[in-house]
Amino acid sequence: MKNQYFAPGEEVVLRRVWKGKIHRITAATVAQDTPDLIALYWGPGYPLKATTNNPLKGRLEISHDLIDGTWGGRSVLSLASPKAAHAVYAMWDEEHRLLEWYINLQEPLHRTAVGFDTTDYLLDIAVRPDRSKWVWQDEDEF
Repeated sequence: MKNQYFAPGEEVVLRRVWKGKIHRITAATVAQDTPDLIALYWGPGYPLKATTNNPLKGRLEISHDLIDGTWGGRSVLSLASPKAAHAVYAMWDEEHRLLEWYINLQEPLHRTAVGFDTTDYLLDIAVRPDRSKWVWQDEDEF
């Protein structure tokens, strides 16, 4: 990486790491990468690789083989302050309707030569588009 920051439109990967092992890789497009904000977009059809089970959910047998896949039907804009232990996702459908705000609790993003690494903390918060109500996600597994 010649520059400290990625340029808007540049393709990067967001890697989810657990105990030193990559368990998910999501392709993303940089919307903004500055000292104050890292904004990444991914949407329907974007390639990803993931293990067959999520190591965060306490499975006894953890596969480290990454399987090819594609991102589902929601478009996502991830907004993260470089030192924050969370990212805020705006998620919308194919008709460009905002479905929800999603607060992903995670380790602050670590910059790499190919994108960013983080560790997901599993517990998340889903917020209605109008921000009138929120609910914990994955609370029972946390």
